[in-house]
Amino acid sequence: CAGKVYSSGYSPYGFLANNPIAKCINEVAGLNEAFAYVYTIPLVKFFSLFSFFNFKNLKKIWFFVIIICTLFIFKNTKELFAEKKNNFFFLIILFFSSGGIFFQSLFIGNISIIGFTLISFSLLSLYKNEIKKFVLFILIASLIKPHFFFYILIAFIYKGMGFFKTFFYSSILISLVYFSDFIFNKELFLEFFNS
Repeated sequence: CAGKVYSSGYSPYGFLANNPIAKCINEVAGLNEAFAYVYTIPLVKFFSLFSFFNFKNLKKIWFFVIIICTLFIFKNTKELFAEKKNNFFFLIILFFSSGGIFFQSLFIGNISIIGFTLISFSLLSLYKNEIKKFVLFILIASLIKPHFFFYILIAFIYKGMGFFKTFFYSSILISLVYFSDFIFNKELFLEFFNS
């Protein structure tokens, strides 16, 4: 809905009933304005690329995205934490972890599952000592939800202060992305920030 509103030339930001995507969410999914998530500007712009699809087709695509994300999260976390454990038991634990994000994603389209998929790839990359991939996945996840950037701090546990330079440059890069939105889309950025 946010991409559709944005591609129509309107701001997708606002509070509860005043949020322009609330009506769309109600029409498409029968949900109230509390489910009108405040998407980041890069994510809104990305979603606007899909605005020409009808919602039935988007729901089908979303269902497959959820399945693929779940499989990747399962594969990555199993390799990290429970390689020798029972697959079925681990899958059940996974479904009920992260605040039930898998079920929420299926029923209400919670975008966090894509972010958590990226986080799972980042942690696996860190485990394999692939620092550049780790940082890249964190940065992409941070474009979905800015607070996902805090996952980068995990590298300090494994790399110590030797990771500071990478952390510093990564912080500058993600800040520049959001600052460019402030410079080039000031009104939209302020609406996003105030939402």
